[in-house]
Amino acid sequence: MKTIISIFTLLLAFQSTAQNLVPNPSFEATNGSFCEIMYASDFSATSQNWTTPTMGSPDLYSTTIPSSCFNHQPNSTYDGPIGIKGSQLPRTGDVMSAISVFSIQGLEQREYLQVQLSTALTPGYNYIVECYVSLADSQEFATNQMGMYLSEQAISSNSNNVLNYTPQVTANDYITDTQKWVRIADTIVATGAYTYLTIGNFSSDNQTPTIPNPTSSGQVGTYGAYYFIDDVRVERLRELDTDEYEFGDYNTKHKKVIKVVDFMGREVEFKPNTPVILIYSDGSRKRVIKSEQ
Repeated sequence: MKTIISIFTLLLAFQSTAQNLVPNPSFEATNGSFCEIMYASDFSATSQNWTTPTMGSPDLYSTTIPSSCFNHQPNSTYDGPIGIKGSQLPRTGDVMSAISVFSIQGLEQREYLQVQLSTALTPGYNYIVECYVSLADSQEFATNQMGMYLSEQAISSNSNNVLNYTPQVTANDYITDTQKWVRIADTIVATGAYTYLTIGNFSSDNQTPTIPNPTSSGQVGTYGAYYFIDDVRVERLRELDTDEYEFGDYNTKHKKVIKVVDFMGREVEFKPNTPVILIYSDGSRKRVIKSEQ
């Protein structure tokens, strides 16, 4: 048997035994229903596990509350003085959250979501950190400043201004989609026993670029950039147990293969004459195929 391109042997195929460390990742667990515009205390009292670390007030949206509620989704019939932020279905389940990541230039106003992880991250190990977001279609702007910050202690502020931290995971581009959910994700190596995850915009107004949203309604309260959020995940990636000699062409000094998937993103075993994607510990990917004859 001759190997034309490459050959590697998996001693133990990757099996996903990892657990999502984010409790209530899709915001489904609540302390009853809420039908109104939320204040900071309302959000923390209604959502289980999730809190707001500042005086900013995230929102919870539900498909099961009356359509006349401001926070009903989709297609709320609320006729109060504040304009509807937009129409969207939760990515999973009946509930989703939302935050303002930019309001009016110069005010430095922000909203954040924070959750305590079920288990602290282990330093030196690889983790996938992700969430899904969708721009509220009635809002004025879209931005690329959406981040996820992991910390060993809870961060907080007694104002609704910017939290000045550097997130480990950020959006790669402007998030302009008002119909579909956009994935924000990256693979990180934990450098501390991170226990808390905070989501939002950690940049000042001057460092927050925006572009106009063509579907903006112009109604009261729809200024700035506002995003629906669902399906948050922090999960340890299990490394493949591989034969170092036969896998040597793929592992390097600085990165190691941690997962093998097909072109649909499904975890697979390596088979001859079948293209696969290698996912490395630094988040990079490489397409390979082993051809034998």
